[in-house]
Amino acid sequence: MNPLKPKKSRLQILQRLKERRAYLEFSRKYGQIGFNPGYFQLIKVLVLTFPKKSDFFNFHTHKAIVREWRANRFPEDLGSSDQSLPTIEILIVAAGKDIELLPDVLKGAIANSLNPISGITLIIPVVDKKQCEKIIQAETYPSEIKVVLEDDLLDEAIRNKIKLRFNKRYGWVLQQLLSVEFILNSKAAGVLLLDADTVLLRKVAWLDSKGNQKLLVGPAYHRPYHKLLNKLINTDAEPKTTHVTHHMLLQPIYLRDIFQKFKLVDTRNLLDLLVENADQNEESALSVDFELYAQAILRLYPQKVELRKFSNISVTRSKSTNFASLKKEYSDFNSVSMHSYLESEM
Repeated sequence: MNPLKPKKSRLQILQRLKERRAYLEFSRKYGQIGFNPGYFQLIKVLVLTFPKKSDFFNFHTHKAIVREWRANRFPEDLGSSDQSLPTIEILIVAAGKDIELLPDVLKGAIANSLNPISGITLIIPVVDKKQCEKIIQAETYPSEIKVVLEDDLLDEAIRNKIKLRFNKRYGWVLQQLLSVEFILNSKAAGVLLLDADTVLLRKVAWLDSKGNQKLLVGPAYHRPYHKLLNKLINTDAEPKTTHVTHHMLLQPIYLRDIFQKFKLVDTRNLLDLLVENADQNEESALSVDFELYAQAILRLYPQKVELRKFSNISVTRSKSTNFASLKKEYSDFNSVSMHSYLESEM
């Protein structure tokens, strides 16, 4: 504990709890499909979370609520009138505890993509190879699943540089760079990048034959991501929309163009830029898969993007849970994420 940091009073703690409860209730209700918050709902929750006199200038909760309100007002339609949707690939980078979730994650992605699936790739550490193959072989999937080892995609020099610079966040940064490396080299029209703890619940036409794609709008804003992206691709430090949405369709042709136009060159050079520019005092300093692609394509090719409501819910994990029960229980959402860190918060 920092002895110089003033201790919060009981009143301040209670105020924070009240703010968090009001925010979570607002977030869960209006994150659902079919719930579009109007100005009355916004004003109501802002009043409920209005800072007390002792903390009057702290409006962080208000800013988060306004972002949530804006994100939940985007259109919800995820279909397409296009009768010949292009095929896409699915990519999942998984490790450790997330491996056991793969059957449900794969079922959700396959069942809910209106675009035909041409192939599925799982990128995993060598230590998880046997467990992953065992889990995959226990199920039958309509598309071939290719398992790729991390070490075969990014060489030891790159991995050592990530470990040296990002230390405890090595796995998280490595996951992003593995995704970028794979997609940069993909020949597919689109790659659906999916977190290994997220199950899709509603059908989506990710990409049409004219190259127009769905891009979901999330409520989260993390300033260090955007300060870094401002340096890398000159986007706004406070963008109108944010897109760390646990899954995203990326078009390799546009990702390669983004790297060329902003002189990012390749994954190795991108890592050098991250080492040089990422905030060393910030543990979670970057999003160079989801947020980099989203902000860059919105800047370069806004006409190719259809912004849609994210509608995701985060829940704790349960071994008894399966795809069918998730789909039934959370039918009012586009997706459900079972983040492992939620277990430690219980």
